[in-house]
This record gives sequence, structure tokens and C-alpha cells, in this order.
Amino acid sequence: MMGSKTKLQASTNDMQPWTGCDWETEFGPLKLNLQGIRSCQALLAASATRGEEAQQWRDAAKWLQKLEADARQASELRLMADQAERAGRSGDVASLRNAAASIEQRYLGRNRHPNRIFAAERQVEF
Repeated sequence: MMGSKTKLQASTNDMQPWTGCDWETEFGPLKLNLQGIRSCQALLAASATRGEEAQQWRDAAKWLQKLEADARQASELRLMADQAERAGRSGDVASLRNAAASIEQRYLGRNRHPNRIFAAERQVEF
């Protein structure tokens, strides 16, 4: 027996929101590991370096900005799904969770490898 917390509340409360790159990477030709790095930190690294390394950090910052925005959106959708569930709106719950999962799948579906993701996105103007 779980006491005053339901199983759903316990699992929801224990989950940490996704905020950014939380996996090891080999980003670009220099194989930068972006795990735990925020886009603002990548921009600082770009300003502290020159040439190819600076460009790699700028590219990494762009990719991290997109990832961070996606992480925020997915987290917001999951929060909205939790609120909808508490309010008894089961139809909204499924669609909100599916929307969050779809965003997350952009990264998980590519084995969470930024080179493959960024290579495709690089064709598009940021």
C-alpha cells in the first residue's frame, strides 16, 4: 500500500523533467561530448576558441537550443497531461502524452545521436 500517494502520483513526482542533452555524444568532427552542456555554455566555448573548434561549438549551441526547446515543450505537454488526468479528461491525457512522446522520439528514435539529427537539420536555415 502506498499511503496517501497514488502509484501515478509517485511515479510522476519521482520523474525528473527532461531539460537537455542527458546522454553521451560525439558531436561533429571533433566528437564533442555535449552531455550536461547547455546551449549558453556551448556559446561560451565558441567565444573562447577559434577556427574549426569555435565553429563546432557554434553548431553544437544551435543544436542544443533546439533540443532544449523541444525538452521544454515535451515537459510542458507531460505536465498538462498530468493536470488533465487529475481533472478526469482522459481524452486529453492520451493526446498530450502522445504529443510529448512524439517530440522525445525525435531524439530517441535516432539513438539519441546528435550527428545524425544535426546533419539533417543543417540543411535548414536556423
